[in-house]
Amino acid sequence: MEAPYGLRKVEAQLIIEGFKVLTVDPDRLGLYIDTAHVLGVYTMDPFGLGPASTTLTKILKARETCSAKYFRSLLEKPEVLRAKRRGLKIIVGGPGAWQFRRRLEFVNEHGIDCVIEGEAEKVVGELLRRALNNQELPRIHDANVKDAPSVEDIPEIKNPSINGLIEIGRGCCRSCQFCDVTIRPLRWYPYEKILKELKVNVKAGIRHGVLHAEDVLLYSSKNTVPNREEVLKLHKLCKRFLSNVSWSHTSMAAIAADPKLIEGVSEILLDGDQEWLGADVGIETGSPDLVRKIMPAKESL
Repeated sequence: MEAPYGLRKVEAQLIIEGFKVLTVDPDRLGLYIDTAHVLGVYTMDPFGLGPASTTLTKILKARETCSAKYFRSLLEKPEVLRAKRRGLKIIVGGPGAWQFRRRLEFVNEHGIDCVIEGEAEKVVGELLRRALNNQELPRIHDANVKDAPSVEDIPEIKNPSINGLIEIGRGCCRSCQFCDVTIRPLRWYPYEKILKELKVNVKAGIRHGVLHAEDVLLYSSKNTVPNREEVLKLHKLCKRFLSNVSWSHTSMAAIAADPKLIEGVSEILLDGDQEWLGADVGIETGSPDLVRKIMPAKESL
């Protein structure tokens, strides 16, 4: 079974720390929850406040996004409510954890014991131990910069990730004031670490992979100019195991800084198995005034 990459990272960390962990499809939760002491929930967009969700709900005039509906229905499942009455603890995390600061009443009403916001590797084990020992938990734990794990502290996934996604680095070198990614230290994974995760996905039969970073073309760079040799080496490594390779993010700035790099990457990736490589370009800004003028459907926050 494939699962979200961030959830696989937390799963790996807890296994390393000696916890008995099982990653379960929400539709099969009833088969396992009666013997569970802690339910961990990974959420991407629990209240539909993400940019894509707010845009689409305004365009379609929808009252609630699918992500919000299914997150709420998960916590309202009869088996979850039954387990809460016997003392089950619920800990929530994931990319959408920031949204709970705007919905604290939901946290209280749905029995969420702790929300972890930020990189969880250095804090999730301790919080889980507190939950198991019925000790007090913070309603929201902010895993800030001091909790950011080093590359050595970040475990490799032990089970396959959705879409074959693997992380190649964390943080960003651009220091944009409106983005919290830039406050975290910039860390690039060495090839050996990336190789281990590639093999996990390939062993599960996955032949299409997504490289994830704030800007894939800046792999191994400490500034905004691509390190061409390292980027090409990375794609050669991935192509040894995957028939199709894509990216989570890149920028026109990185492409413009080294136009020849795209040619080199294309020569590696575009073969008999992979026919195209593309990027969906968006116009983004951190200015509230500009958002109101040119992207009004994103202005719900």
